[in-house]
Amino acid sequence: MRIALGQIMTHTSECRCGPSQRVINALVFAADLGGNVYCSPDNGQTWNSVTTLRAPVVDLRTQSSEIWALTDGAGIVRLTGSCP
Repeated sequence: MRIALGQIMTHTSECRCGPSQRVINALVFAADLGGNVYCSPDNGQTWNSVTTLRAPVVDLRTQSSEIWALTDGAGIVRLTGSCP
């Protein structure tokens, strides 16, 4: 599913949070407090939905080619460093 950047910003402004963002392998990953994780293969012009976690994502971390989502209530979740 492709999502316009404006939809992400609208969603994050509704929950009054800024998205966590990390870059890995030239892909941009972002997450919000709704548990939604997104990726962008084109430097933020368009966004793909990666997954929705069962808890708010409070930060994203990278290690090698992996993305780790730090959540508020579901622990730490390992995500692949690929963009659907």
